[in-house]
Amino acid sequence: MKLKKLIAAGNDDKEGGGMALLRAYRGLPKNSSTIKFLSEVGIKQILQKTENYYLADQQKNMPKVDAELYFTIDEKQNQVDLTEKGIQLMTSTVQDANFFVMPDISTGLAAIENATVSTEEKLKMKDAFLQEYSLKADRIHTIQQLLKPTLYLIKTKNMW
Repeated sequence: MKLKKLIAAGNDDKEGGGMALLRAYRGLPKNSSTIKFLSEVGIKQILQKTENYYLADQQKNMPKVDAELYFTIDEKQNQVDLTEKGIQLMTSTVQDANFFVMPDISTGLAAIENATVSTEEKLKMKDAFLQEYSLKADRIHTIQQLLKPTLYLIKTKNMW
């Protein structure tokens, strides 16, 4: 409702109603209310204008749009991605704040290599680091696989 009021009041710029419309579209593109609103005269143009602005310069401004969303749906790329807010929600019940954060493998291994410990200790540290990396990669892969049926349901309009 807020979105319709913003656009009706003429606040359809990239920071007001246009951004709210883009958020609604990126969050639930096949929602019947979103589709119905986009079919109104001039609304699709507002969405396209706002989307073009935020996609410019290699999407450097897109995090502003996605900041309020838990996930985004990109039908063109066939992807459902968690946003920072979604990751925070999922990790709020876990003690480790970096539960889904992938460590930089080259930096981590270089730090272990430069450590002033025995060769045997370096091997143990490398094994632990690579095991942690593998575990986090599996977690992220599992979450992405769990999100794929959501995309299928949205594409087939069976979600609502």
